[in-house]
Amino acid sequence: MANDSKTSDQAVLDSLLEVYPGFLREGLCWVPGPDPPDFIAMSANSEHLGLEMTEWLNETRISISNQDLRFKLLTALDSEHSECRTPITRVNICARLDVPFRMQDCASYVREAYQFIHDQIQRWGHNQAFGIWAVVDLSQYPTLAKHCLSISLYGPPRFCNDPGGIDWNPPGSRWIYFEPFGSLYDPQTSAEALLFRIVAKTCKYGSIHHAPNLDRFVLLVHYGIRGIVHNTPYRGRNAKLGDAVKQAHDSLLREHGAFDSVILYMNFNAGKLVQLFSRTLYIARILSPAFATLGRAQHRLEQHPFHDSVQLAHRCCHVLRGQVPVPLRHARRLVA
Repeated sequence: MANDSKTSDQAVLDSLLEVYPGFLREGLCWVPGPDPPDFIAMSANSEHLGLEMTEWLNETRISISNQDLRFKLLTALDSEHSECRTPITRVNICARLDVPFRMQDCASYVREAYQFIHDQIQRWGHNQAFGIWAVVDLSQYPTLAKHCLSISLYGPPRFCNDPGGIDWNPPGSRWIYFEPFGSLYDPQTSAEALLFRIVAKTCKYGSIHHAPNLDRFVLLVHYGIRGIVHNTPYRGRNAKLGDAVKQAHDSLLREHGAFDSVILYMNFNAGKLVQLFSRTLYIARILSPAFATLGRAQHRLEQHPFHDSVQLAHRCCHVLRGQVPVPLRHARRLVA
């Protein structure tokens, strides 16, 4: 499983570098890291960079495992190379999402599925209505009953005057499908999945810089085909990608762990990079009120040369201590 994850991370990094060869720095050569981080590189000026990766994926959704399972079952059913007997033209299986499937049941599942179709063809004329028959009682097929809510059989459309004259299932075409499932969704669910992955990483890596001697540590969050298939959409009538990005940015302002920057990579349609957080910009943002306070203090000293300058200096240092997330001596150097 770990090897699969590493292979997937490498594939994502390769696709990223193909689109953005100068990602982070020009001329970097990324190699697998000691985990953590996932990858390391050294710049021309001997700066050590670490890259940690995570996927924007809602891992709590059972559809992840079920979607992978459907692909395997469709391959095992292999309806493309099986004859679809008249009058059936299509079969839709409505699978249960609350029962885990064991691959050792695959053989009995396939066998019962074809036996079920054979049996229902004999009863089609008395049970179909408008060319459709949804069968709910699967008690005679234990494996199907365990993993299916219903199975619907479809015949030629009623408007077709000569159904026998049309080849409804030409050779090589699939005629057994799984019923697509869907419902109302809240785009916030997808945004929360992004926040969950980021928070998990920031909590896990609190002070990693010292161990691998990293000068810069970057978190890359990637979103690709698995996210499109498994997550609820992040877009909605009143929601867009920018809303999820803003929530992630606000979360990282509160807690960014050891990461110097966090980047979102949309791994489709030639790729898109979104900066979620930058420590440099964060420090500049925090320092800006302090700069303003020091400026006002200097102005007061110039206007009132006999004013208690010591009191003003203490006020400025108090602001710096309260707002700058670095030791005060560093803040003085930054201000200077």
